[in-house]
Amino acid sequence: QEVERIQAEYILSKVKDEYALYGIGRETGKDILQTTKDETSNTVLYRKSRFSLSSKGTFWHSDTPDQVAAKNKANDYGSWHTTHPLCTSWIQLADQDRTGRTLWLFNTHYQNNKNAPNAASVRMLESNLHLSRIPLIISGPIGPSCKDAVLLTGDFNCASTTDELQRLITFPLGYAREDAVKSSFRTINTCNDFGKSNGSLIDHIFFCGPLKALTYSIDRRDYGITYISDHYPVLTEFSYTD
Repeated sequence: QEVERIQAEYILSKVKDEYALYGIGRETGKDILQTTKDETSNTVLYRKSRFSLSSKGTFWHSDTPDQVAAKNKANDYGSWHTTHPLCTSWIQLADQDRTGRTLWLFNTHYQNNKNAPNAASVRMLESNLHLSRIPLIISGPIGPSCKDAVLLTGDFNCASTTDELQRLITFPLGYAREDAVKSSFRTINTCNDFGKSNGSLIDHIFFCGPLKALTYSIDRRDYGITYISDHYPVLTEFSYTD
């Protein structure tokens, strides 16, 4: 989340032979690699040797999700008055190792608590939006009757025990942190706040369809600097169940 153009360009320059990148600027709706505005994106990458891109898109967290959330007079965004023009970017992938297998990845960023007294209410709207919008995009139900492999990842800015994320878990969607067969990281915080606080566990991976979560971990390795980000990478390995 919050990938700027200069960051997307740098990452792609290092992995372009192996990975492809998709990201949309959340303030303009333009390709993050082409935008001229100082903005961020929910960028996703996929391995080109394993997957081919079938379709892609982005929707905004408002009552008009197909439109870029415009700035209001109150200096917030869209009909939900979010502190930023929050959005979800998604890709549909064809697994070239499994004929006929489709994988959908949705990468999102929920409303945070900073200067937002209505944050929890907005996040509930965001969860309901995903539960209604994703089936429209994949042309089928999500949850237990989902036929395709679907992943919903991101910075949700709240714990899994909150009402807004229990809305997803009880739908039900799979929850990698709890459902993974193997993990020693289930209680480790994912946000470190650059050491300014004790951190929080607000980054999550949800899933449905023919998927099984095998491992769940948080990458806290030493990369030569104290923090590579204010969030740690969250990693989950999946296998197909059919």
